[in-house]
Amino acid sequence: MFETYSKKEVLSKLETSLSGLKTYEVNKRLKQNGYNELVQGKKITFLKRFYLQIKSPLIIILLIASIISFILKEFFDASMILFIVIVNAIVGIIQEKKAEDSINSLKKMSSPHCNVLRDNMLKTITSRELVKGDIVILKAGDIVPADLYILEAHNLSVDESLLTGESTLVHKKEDVIATKNNKITECHNLLFMTTAIMSGTGKGVVIKVGMETEVGKIASIIQKEKNETPLAIRLNKLGKILGLLVILICILIFICGVAQNIDVIEMILTSISLAVAAIPEGLPAIVTIVLALGTLRIARVKAIVRRMSSVESLGTVNIVCSDKTGTITENELKVSDIFYKDRKLKINSKQEELINKTISICNESYVDEKGEIIGNAVDVCLMKYLNDNKYDLDRNIKIINKNPFSSQTKIASVIVQEQQKNVEYIKGAFEKIIMMCTHMANYKNLSISECQKLALEGKRIISLAIKNENQIIYVGTVAMQDRPRKGVKESINTFKKAGVDTIMITGDHLNTAYSIAKEVGITNDINECITGKDLDLLSDEELFKKINNIKVYSRVSPKDKVRIIEALRKSGKVVAMTGDGVNDAPSLKCADIGIAMGKNGTDVAKEASDIVLMDDHFSTIEKAIEEGRTIFENIKKATIFLLSSNFGEIFLMFISIALGLPMPLVAVAILWVNLLTDILPAIALGVDQKDPEIMSKPPRKVSESLFSHGGIKKSLLYGMVIGLISFIAYIIYPISKYGLNIDTIRNLKNLLNQDGILPICRTLSFSTLCLSQLIHMIGVSLGNNSLLKIFKNKNTLIYI
Repeated sequence: MFETYSKKEVLSKLETSLSGLKTYEVNKRLKQNGYNELVQGKKITFLKRFYLQIKSPLIIILLIASIISFILKEFFDASMILFIVIVNAIVGIIQEKKAEDSINSLKKMSSPHCNVLRDNMLKTITSRELVKGDIVILKAGDIVPADLYILEAHNLSVDESLLTGESTLVHKKEDVIATKNNKITECHNLLFMTTAIMSGTGKGVVIKVGMETEVGKIASIIQKEKNETPLAIRLNKLGKILGLLVILICILIFICGVAQNIDVIEMILTSISLAVAAIPEGLPAIVTIVLALGTLRIARVKAIVRRMSSVESLGTVNIVCSDKTGTITENELKVSDIFYKDRKLKINSKQEELINKTISICNESYVDEKGEIIGNAVDVCLMKYLNDNKYDLDRNIKIINKNPFSSQTKIASVIVQEQQKNVEYIKGAFEKIIMMCTHMANYKNLSISECQKLALEGKRIISLAIKNENQIIYVGTVAMQDRPRKGVKESINTFKKAGVDTIMITGDHLNTAYSIAKEVGITNDINECITGKDLDLLSDEELFKKINNIKVYSRVSPKDKVRIIEALRKSGKVVAMTGDGVNDAPSLKCADIGIAMGKNGTDVAKEASDIVLMDDHFSTIEKAIEEGRTIFENIKKATIFLLSSNFGEIFLMFISIALGLPMPLVAVAILWVNLLTDILPAIALGVDQKDPEIMSKPPRKVSESLFSHGGIKKSLLYGMVIGLISFIAYIIYPISKYGLNIDTIRNLKNLLNQDGILPICRTLSFSTLCLSQLIHMIGVSLGNNSLLKIFKNKNTLIYI
């Protein structure tokens, strides 16, 4: 809005002047609008966080199981269940950090002090004390303390990459009035909080503070809670199903017992014991352990998991939305072409020497104490090129005058003294240099054609010239490009085979974005690209219809990124978003999986993410997704194994009670099996070897349950087999002792109650149950593979 106003209109609207605010007015505005700081959302207490961890139906069932165990006076078992619940909750709390971490990181980025005009005097204050209408004085090296309207600008260039994702320095101007409200990247008369002044000086009036600023809007988005992961949703559904199952079992067994004239109190206790058998007490612990081990496996491929429950979600990802600069590309300009006439003709040594000399003289970069080259991206790129080519810089050149790059002239020049004459070395935009030169021979049109091709390839172009007396001689042209990272193209091809699409979302120019996207294999069609301006013209319904046909989004704002991701998720996609800047934080938070760059990423991006790449390699995402798919398959195996085992226990108990026989398993035996005998083999399944073909399969659907592809039928069938075998073991001793006849079967209840027989029968049944579950674990691990596969899982072998 303010970009459409003149200086006079802005000062009038803010009720201020060029001499600054009066002290009493500052105090008044502080009371009215508060301090210039990012407000943190309501802090979540430890107890609230603990409640969020235990509110799932499955955990509630475990708590009920603990209460039941106390009722049965099985205090050890009750304590074990409570221990599992508490450990599970604490691990979740430790693994998951909330929104205040992101806001704290944003706070650290803001400028601690700034220079302002107040009472017509220059004062240094903390940026927290700024109010709307304050006049701020800026110089190179300053961090912009609030959103400002530019009143004066002298060669003012700003690094806005943290907000826009675009590495190019932005040259700010005064007296530039927009005709309509523009995006951040197009507001040349505004400065934004947390951006850095790279060169020049300026003066601005504060137009927005705190949460009203552009970075404040990002902070507001980051504070939103994450959606539940697919695994959490499935476990909640499973908990509800098990809860209903427990109730039905209790009612059914109670009715059966009462119908057989068994004591009501005894049947209540029996029903409760059987309900305990139906609850897989170890499942939450298994899931937590498998996810924790999964984070370690992912860490081995250079990715740190910040939100443990997100590990499983990696396996459902079918869209990877990636920022360009610093993610797909290296975020470092490198010289790609140097030519005199065109790229096909090799320049001679004399011309190359002249090009190198012009680059070295007309260059504002310098080497700091650490030996790093410091300066704007273009100058640093050119100096590194000279260093790589071992060009010997002339340190004895006498400089007469320097003319820094100006956004108005689009050129920079340095005048030096050579052989008693003043010679001016010039570099700048190709179109400006080409118009200045008096000596272009007969290849002017050829050079123009080459530069147009380079521009379409998304490369940044500067041309060089020398002014000697009244002649301006063309020297050559240099093209630079932020190159794709190694392995990105291969990873994108792997994603395609795995049914995962890659989309580029960037604040950079359309030509640059399309050029890189084409090179790495994201798209070959310019019609699959869209700019932020065109995106604004689309309604949400129109975007929803086109969303699956767009592969590249350019010149977009942080809000645009969030809108794109929300549209993709609405269309049924599971979205992973990568990024490194402040501008990426809202989209990282909005995505199903936020992936931040660890080496070059900002703290804000890291805090808003679920996963941080330690090496910043795009190819690491591929490995992480592969691990995520494997982890889900292993959790699925462990879940089917646990439920099959519990169904076996239920079936064993149900047959015995239905026949009027004593319970084959006492409560402590049931809990022992559930807590120990089930957990260890389930952990072995949870770290099973990955399928080598797992990245050749499409990602599973979000709606796919833990029991897809016949999982529930398998669990019931395996459970019936386990229960039947264990029941046979339960009655085999009296039958073998008294013979298999009608009288033995009729008197089985009385025989079991004879001295010394029932403990033996229960021991046989318990041992058979444990052994059959172990054999069942081997079968679940094998799946459709040969028996040789079991020897690849060392954890399974150790347990056996």
